[in-house]
Amino acid sequence: DVIGDDGRNISEAGLYTLEYVFVILTPLMGFFNAGVYFYPRYSAKRLQNPELTKMSCLCLVLGFEGLGKRLSDRRRDKTGTSTPDDARSGSAQEEEEKEEERPDE
Repeated sequence: DVIGDDGRNISEAGLYTLEYVFVILTPLMGFFNAGVYFYPRYSAKRLQNPELTKMSCLCLVLGFEGLGKRLSDRRRDKTGTSTPDDARSGSAQEEEEKEEERPDE
């Protein structure tokens, strides 16, 4: 019996169960707080940019601009899925842009 003694005292198994629940949920509280913190920014960004996908919008809100831009700009084939060539061309384009931004030494 997890509760033990007609519910008046908690058994040792009940204590271990509560400990596991606390060990699992305590770190997740930070994740849930981040979700509450970023949701208004995410919803505002989605309203401003309805053409963005949900994932690219989330990347932009979280500060991963390069990844968000790559996700929103990637080409799609006729089935609507990205191809392996899209990932390679996106990386090559980013490298070229970085080269152009570097000052000559």
